[in-house]
Amino acid sequence: MPRTSSAEANRALAPPGTVLHATRRWASLVARITRAPADPRTLSDWARVAGMSLPVVRHTCYEAGRSPRTSLAFARLLRAVLVAQETCWHPNELLDIVDARTRRKLLARGGLEEEPIGGRPSFVTFVNRQTLVGDDVGRAAILDALGLYGTEYMASIWRRPRRQPV
Repeated sequence: MPRTSSAEANRALAPPGTVLHATRRWASLVARITRAPADPRTLSDWARVAGMSLPVVRHTCYEAGRSPRTSLAFARLLRAVLVAQETCWHPNELLDIVDARTRRKLLARGGLEEEPIGGRPSFVTFVNRQTLVGDDVGRAAILDALGLYGTEYMASIWRRPRRQPV
């Protein structure tokens, strides 16, 4: 039987429009990476960029029912996609990952393994394809933290076909 955290249960039971404060704090923390000058490889790098201690970063993720490492992976890919909007898509330059196998695995989790080099991956495509943040509440919180809630990005994400629970 899969383990469910109390945060996951609260997200599932919350009526639409309810402010989930732990999820909002987590999304704000994730959004801070998008302003980082370089790719934060570790949780310690993330804490430094966010201006927080490492235990606070971990605690913020756990309180929202999220894994800190998975949150970091999502945030790194989110930052890379947003930076690529200004430049172009070149994962070797945007992600500080030396090992090609590790980079391929991370890109696959983000649904970005098929993106052509030199293009500009769509933010909406990334959010829809990625498997790191699988719930609508988390995706909506990220969009809100980035100031995109209620925009065309939001509309396209809600049209996304729902995955069936396993």
